[in-house]
Amino acid sequence: MIWESINLTYKLDPKWRNGCLSSANSKWRQYKTHLTRTFIQPNRNNPKLMNKKKSELQSARGKVNLYPHRLSGKGYAGLSKEISSDLCDDDEINRAIL
Repeated sequence: MIWESINLTYKLDPKWRNGCLSSANSKWRQYKTHLTRTFIQPNRNNPKLMNKKKSELQSARGKVNLYPHRLSGKGYAGLSKEISSDLCDDDEINRAIL
């Protein structure tokens, strides 16, 4: 089976669109509530299971990150190769350009 030839689309009659979106929204909120009730609320008083310190540490690390990763799988190395091939320069690409 060739995956490129498959075109999956959902064509809804406009009068059904709001109903489908509100149903999906409702299911999503129910799922989040179920997760909170099942895993978070019973363990609120148990710091070993909640591990809030680790979350705060990672949050602090994320705040000081000057160059967040926003290039998908290509990354900065792939972008620098792409730019250098476009510019035909032998010099290293400056980080500011990236």
